[in-house]
Amino acid sequence: MKMRIIKIVLGIIIGIVTLFLVGRIYHFIIIDKVHHAIETFKFTENRYYAVTAVYSGNETMKTEIIMRDNIVKYQKQREGVNEFCEWINFNENKSYYIDLKKQSFEENEFIRTSPYFLKNIPNTILDIYSGDTFNLKEFLKIKHIVPTKYNGQKCYKIITNLETIMIDQTTYLPVYSSIIFTDTENATKEITEYTYEFKTGEVTEEEVALPDWMEVTN
Repeated sequence: MKMRIIKIVLGIIIGIVTLFLVGRIYHFIIIDKVHHAIETFKFTENRYYAVTAVYSGNETMKTEIIMRDNIVKYQKQREGVNEFCEWINFNENKSYYIDLKKQSFEENEFIRTSPYFLKNIPNTILDIYSGDTFNLKEFLKIKHIVPTKYNGQKCYKIITNLETIMIDQTTYLPVYSSIIFTDTENATKEITEYTYEFKTGEVTEEEVALPDWMEVTN
């Protein structure tokens, strides 16, 4: 009788461990595909990337990174109004900081080392893949990955304690995320929501050109 109970308990333990491992392997496959899709997009020569953030106070901010022919435009708008633009020509090693509201500009002494950068990628993906290093501790913070739909689009829903991410099942690129920020000093929590746009091969020369009103002398 004791031996039978021991076998049952061992069977239950093995079953639980097997389910855990299968679940983690499934999580790893999805996360690895997401990481690969983001890296592939990041190194695409002609690309448009936009993130719209909605903060708890309903303030809306949109950032865009537009790249073509080794020229990058990184611009920000708040409540639909363009605020500033960082324009970088990596072919000529030139950069300008442009105030779009005041229509003023100055040469930017800081030149980014690479045109292949993205902003506001979901924290969970960034934390798991720090450069080429896989962070197991951050990976284990994933609670669930489940198939779902977002705005009629088939997605994977990645859930951690602080972040929820929607991943397009076709492209494996994020379409939405929300993250909880905790202010321990004031004991308050705020939620920021992000929506993402990824496009390739559609950026024109006009879209990466300097504004018409700028008079730049060489």
